[in-house]
Amino acid sequence: MKLESLLDPETLPDDLRWLASEFKLAPKDPVFVLIAWHWHRVKAAEDSLRAATVEFTSAVDARVDVLAGAAESTAALSELLVQVQSSLEQKPALLSAEVEAELAAPLAKIAAVEKSLEATLQNVRATADRTRRREIFAALLTGVALGLLGAFAVWSA
Repeated sequence: MKLESLLDPETLPDDLRWLASEFKLAPKDPVFVLIAWHWHRVKAAEDSLRAATVEFTSAVDARVDVLAGAAESTAALSELLVQVQSSLEQKPALLSAEVEAELAAPLAKIAAVEKSLEATLQNVRATADRTRRREIFAALLTGVALGLLGAFAVWSA
């Protein structure tokens, strides 16, 4: 701030110029200098406040834009999470159906093999039963033949 601009009544606003002319204050008067100095200080403070307000406004606007973007992202993410949740809720049923489909053929094959094995085992059991009966019959015949030979040997002696 230059002294010439401070003492020039034309640099003051209209209401302060009126005050200086009404009370006939000379530019060299200490009251005039004090008023002019104070007005320039207030003007500088107003300029600083305007600059700070503009800076603050731009910072707030930038943060509001970021928050708006975050809100949009959150909304989109929320929709995606609902879709993921619904697909995950359906997943156990899908997996169950898939496992059943994959295991149906092998289980059917195993059941067929089991039935054929059961039929084969029944044939083996029937054959084993016949064989056992034949063994018992052969043992009986052997006993009877040995008994007759023993009796014949005792009677012939």
